[in-house]
Amino acid sequence: MTPQIIFFYSLIVIVAGVILLFFFRLLIRFPRAKKNREEKDSSEVGFVVDTFHELVSQLKEKERELEVLRKQAEDRATAIEGYNENILQSVQSGVVSLDEEMKITKINLAAAKILEVKKESVIGQYHTEVLNIPITDFCRIRRSSKEVR
Repeated sequence: MTPQIIFFYSLIVIVAGVILLFFFRLLIRFPRAKKNREEKDSSEVGFVVDTFHELVSQLKEKERELEVLRKQAEDRATAIEGYNENILQSVQSGVVSLDEEMKITKINLAAAKILEVKKESVIGQYHTEVLNIPITDFCRIRRSSKEVR
């Protein structure tokens, strides 16, 4: 065998060895790369889950804050309603409050005395049941009596 042929065979063996080493390295790295990819995916999923749990806890905290604010608003409205009721009862003139259906919602003591009714018995009744005439006629009569004076 000539040195050129030996060199050629040696070169082929070296190239084949390098190719085998390259494939062997790929086979070894493939499971490791797959594991790294899975860890990366799980860490991304973990991040999303952690973020979701954080957002849920923040929402629950805001819900608790809103509940406290709602309770404070209800307490304040109740206090204001009581204050308004005190003012209504202390007015010397007769005052009757009606809702959008023209039902009596509030009546002070002076109005109950003027109309000769019990305050508790007229709440929720239509104004025509208590006044015996529509409110528009009542206002018209009141205006005409002022004009006569």
